Amino acid sequence: MKQIFIIHNTLIVWCKKITKQDIELFVNQPIFFIIAPFLEEIGSNTFQNMKNLIQVYAPLLQVIGSSAFGECHMLTKVFGNNIVTIGDSAFEDCYCLRDMCFDNVEKTGLKSARNCGFKTIKIPKPTNFEQVADLFQHQFQLENIDLPNMMNVDLDGINSCHNLGVIRLPKAIQIKNEKQAYPNVKVTADSSKIAQEGRYLSEFVQTDHQLDKQRVKEVLLHNISFEHNRVLYQKQLDRAQNHMQLKCICLLHTTEIPNNAFNAHYLLNDAFCPNVIKVGKFGFSQCLNLVQFYSKNLQFVGQDAFYYCNCLIKFSFEKVTHLSKLSFLCCNSLVNVDIPLVDEIPERCFDNCTGLLQIVAPNVKETKCEKLETIVRKKKELRFQELAVDEFKERKIFNALIYTHQKHCCSELIYVRTLQKMRAE
Repeated sequence: MKQIFIIHNTLIVWCKKITKQDIELFVNQPIFFIIAPFLEEIGSNTFQNMKNLIQVYAPLLQVIGSSAFGECHMLTKVFGNNIVTIGDSAFEDCYCLRDMCFDNVEKTGLKSARNCGFKTIKIPKPTNFEQVADLFQHQFQLENIDLPNMMNVDLDGINSCHNLGVIRLPKAIQIKNEKQAYPNVKVTADSSKIAQEGRYLSEFVQTDHQLDKQRVKEVLLHNISFEHNRVLYQKQLDRAQNHMQLKCICLLHTTEIPNNAFNAHYLLNDAFCPNVIKVGKFGFSQCLNLVQFYSKNLQFVGQDAFYYCNCLIKFSFEKVTHLSKLSFLCCNSLVNVDIPLVDEIPERCFDNCTGLLQIVAPNVKETKCEKLETIVRKKKELRFQELAVDEFKERKIFNALIYTHQKHCCSELIYVRTLQKMRAE
């Protein structure tokens, strides 16, 4: 039986250790999922630059080598709660990564999770901040840090986590903060007295959100505007409001997103704008964690409108007739773009969309885009497995394979216990 093979863009790994050399045969194939039920160690650079990798299932994984998943721009979730060591740059530039268990992590390397999308990070084991300090580098969506056993903390070691709101430090006895970093960050009420000195108390920031249908009805019936659970409900966009802390916007009657309206809104995950016809220049540019934009009437996409929306995987292209220069530059999570009404793809429109495998454009007469080799005229020329949008929920086949593995393990365990009983008798 082969130890490493591919089934429907899913890499199956049966071995305990894997290196870059082990997967050389598969590097040019799009891989969306990795299932590795017995994997304990990943060597350096093994899965680096796997641009379409979304999820990894490795329940026994303990050691992740340097740059093992570096620049896996679409990687969203790593299943496994036995990880002990994370090497240098192991997850650097994994922009979409926001779901991973740190319960057994004891050591993280330099730039180990730089530019990831974590909302909350909890690391129970380490007692000294130096063991994991490099984990907190350029985490633009990070709002909560939970360090239940940390005794010595260096706040100066937290770098470019601009939205950090609350830290939990129940056992802190020494806090270094010579640079007076993050003066507005609060601490939880159960944090130590030393941690509470000079800081306000707060519960953790709510990071989850969900569009409430009842709230949408209230907006329509009563013509009101309000924010609820970090979701903005409005008929028309109010530019005077500060939207920087929102996770979702619901603009029911807005027909145009003005220039720069949501530029660099790092926390925004969803935009529900059913009647928007035009998105202006830099409208959502650098919304690093925007996952989906919905409009049933979108026709015009301005220059740099969605530039650097790294996590954008769901977009309403159906009625778009006009694209602009740099509209989707560095949208790393786009995979299959269907633009049936567009007749021209402007200069650098889809440049550096590293995950893009296909553009279906039956009416395009002219293109200045470097992704020329991915453009096809016939709809669905290539077929890809489905990509779920709602927080990247795994496919049914992915769940089925995991269930099969777990069932197999249970059967093996029963067999072993039966043998042990027979021998004891």
